[in-house]
This record gives sequence, structure tokens and C-alpha cells, in this order.
Amino acid sequence: MGEKFVGRSEEMSQVLRTIRLGESSVIVSPNGMGKSSLLAELARRNASEFVFVPIDLTGITDESTLLNAMTRGTMKAVYGNVESFKADAWEVLVNQKLRRVVIDGIKPDSVRLFGARFVEFSAQKMIDREAEEKPTGKRPDIRMCPTCGGPLKWIEKYSKHYCYRCKRYAPVRRTVKLPVSMSAAPPLDEHICPRCRNELQFVHKYSEYYCDKCDRYPMIEFRKEAQENLTPTDVAEALDLPERIANQKATRAVVMLDEFQEIQAIEDPAILDTLRERFEMHGNVSYIFAGNNRQLLSRIFQEKDSPFSDFAYWLEIEPISEAILQRFLMDGFASAKGKISKDATELIVGVSGGIPYYVQKIAHELFHISPSPTLRQTENAIDSVVKHRSPMYSVLWESVRSPLHRKYLLAVANEPKIPHGEDFVRRHGLRSRSHVQRTEKQLEMRGIIRNNEIVDPIFVLWLRSTAYS
Repeated sequence: MGEKFVGRSEEMSQVLRTIRLGESSVIVSPNGMGKSSLLAELARRNASEFVFVPIDLTGITDESTLLNAMTRGTMKAVYGNVESFKADAWEVLVNQKLRRVVIDGIKPDSVRLFGARFVEFSAQKMIDREAEEKPTGKRPDIRMCPTCGGPLKWIEKYSKHYCYRCKRYAPVRRTVKLPVSMSAAPPLDEHICPRCRNELQFVHKYSEYYCDKCDRYPMIEFRKEAQENLTPTDVAEALDLPERIANQKATRAVVMLDEFQEIQAIEDPAILDTLRERFEMHGNVSYIFAGNNRQLLSRIFQEKDSPFSDFAYWLEIEPISEAILQRFLMDGFASAKGKISKDATELIVGVSGGIPYYVQKIAHELFHISPSPTLRQTENAIDSVVKHRSPMYSVLWESVRSPLHRKYLLAVANEPKIPHGEDFVRRHGLRSRSHVQRTEKQLEMRGIIRNNEIVDPIFVLWLRSTAYS
């Protein structure tokens, strides 16, 4: 980022124009092309104009993990770590299940520190409210609302505490029954720890009870065991968080969903319809859907009748021009008091296929060999990068089970940019042209090839040097 970010001014301007128009974008690129760097630099340069919310969807498996990732990612991006949340953070996070999603990330060794902050914050709000009211003489015990953390007002007529923010009376002490496996024990009051029987302290800011002795929030664990599935209301409130934050801060939020193709891992066929339905209602949020699998993202955004058809502008990130990357290398070596030849930069950029990640990777390896490298040393640096990535490529190669697919990859690696006609098919024993077309389609779905060429140029080098040995 910053001075090291080069060659993406046109793409960044296009995305920024889309945001200012109140629209959303899809950014597609193979791994290493600089998609994530583009998003990070976009946020860095425009942080004073918009609220940026980066969310990585890598590893989501179901609706619950998706909503957890979006809730935690949104709150952390805007308000920082949960230990430092202030009043405005809890004002937008009113749903108790979503609060618990955030609280689950609390570090045990910091519980006492932020617990004290919660009490201090709630007590100050109570003091401010009391200062505005006339004294009544007799002052009842002071309680805080278990829902919003605000002070409660004692209503003498009904002998109950009332929350003006929630506009309802506070509930009496709640009780929770233990799981069946512990049914021999009597029902436990939430004010008593179910593990050590120690009296719990209510942490107002999180609306949870904390045990000093066990150093944990014990009731969360018991609720989780009997927790119901997410309701439509929970889902809507999780997805609406960015819109509420944008309204609170009177600005536009930009939610950047990286690796969005991972959404396909969720078995619920209605999840994309749910996302589209909620996102369409957000007038103050622009979405950036980023990913590396063109085929999957095209199904979601470009196919007719697809859930997100016509929802976002499509932008494909192409390799950076050779001239820009060569100048980047020369300037980088010069700034570190080194020197690199034009032949060396041409070699690096050529084998990297214009992918900035590999250009930087090889340059970093090369500078450790020599700040003023020879062409032979440049070749050694390239070999070193191939070797470092060999374990990953070995796993990828083993995942390609079909002998025909392996033959095809070896053929393309050794004869790149060759038309895949009958001569090509016969020369490499690929059965028939129709078999090759099916193979290309299947490998493209996996993101291994694009436009009938292998996407990863270093994988090409690995295939040439390793797969035949």
C-alpha cells in the first residue's frame, strides 16, 4: 500500500465512482493480482469520506458462520476491539444474539479490565440521568437494564423498574434450567455461577453475568447448548448492521466482502436471495464483492435470473503492464541502495505474468541474494520462489485426479499460447477436441485455468521442472 501501490489508478477510480453513485461493484481477479491490496488502498485513501468495512469470507460453512463473520467484521472495522467499544457501538448492536457473537471473542485475561469499564460507563449514564431529575427523597436500589445497559427508573406505583430507552418494565430475575445431562441439579438463578456457585456480577455494557472466580461468563455456555437456530429477525439485524452504522455516523458505508465465492459453500439455496433482499434495502451502503473464481462469481452476478443479476458493476483485474512493473523494480532496488539490470527486470516480469505478488516475491528473494544481482542470480531467485511454493503445488497436483486433466495441464505448461486444435490434441494424447473442451471447462470452474491457459505462472514453472521428474 502507499508508495508501493502502483498500476491500479484506473481500477480504483472506477470503483470510487461507483461508490459515489451509491452503487456496488464486483471485483474479479486470480490470486496474487492485487485485489486485496486494491481494496486496502481504496480504504486508506478514502477513509475520511466513507466508513470502510473489510470482511473476509474465507472458511464460511453455513449461515451462522457467515453472519458471525459479518457481525464481528463490521463491529471491529468501525469500533475497534470489543474491549474498547463505547456507547455508540452498543447502540447499533441491540440484538442479544449478535452481542454474544461479539462477546465470544473476549480474551479471558482482559475480562476484569473491560468489565470495570462497563460498570463505569453505565454508572456515568445513570449519574447524568439522575442529575436531570428532581430528588424524590427515598432512593431505591439502582439497577441497570439487562437489554440496553441504561439506568432503570423505579416506578413506585407498580413497584417495578422501567427502562425509558426500551420503553418497557425490566424483567424480574431470570432463571435458566441446566441441560438434561445435569438435570439432577435444581434450576439455577442467573445471579449464581452454575460451576462454582459463586455470586455473579452483571456486566451492564454486555448485558451478561460474569464470575470472578471462574474468570468467564458461565451463562453464555449454558445458553449455547440450548440455543435456538437464528431467526429471520436475527439474520436481518446482522445484515442491516452496516446500514444502521451509516445512519448513526451520517455517512456512506462501504462493505468489502473478500472471497465472496465462498458463499457457495452454504447449502441453504435461499441464502443469496436473503442477502440480495436485505442489501437492496440499504440506501447508505455500497458493497464490493471480491473473489478469485470467475466462473462462480459469474453465475451469481451475470447469469440471467441469478440472485444478484444487475446488482453490481463487473470489474476484472488484469495483469499490470510490464513497463510499470519494471520501473517498480528499478525504483525499489534504487531506494534500497541497490541496482538491477533491465534484463533482470524483464525476466522477473516475464515469468510473473504481470502478477504483482510474484514480482514482489521474486524481488524480495533476489535482494537477499544480492542488491546488485546478475542474470544468473535472478534465475536462482526465481527457482527459490518455485521451491518455496512447491508443497502447495504438490497438494494441488494431487487433487487433480483425472489422468486426462493432468495431461492437459502438462501440455499447456509446456506449450503455452498454442491453439488447442487437432494437432495439439494428438501431440499430447488428449483423446479428442470435445474431451479437451470438457476438461477446460472443469479446470476453469476450479480456477486453475482461464482462457485456456494456466492462471498461476509459477505453477507453470513448477509443472515444467517437477511433474516430469
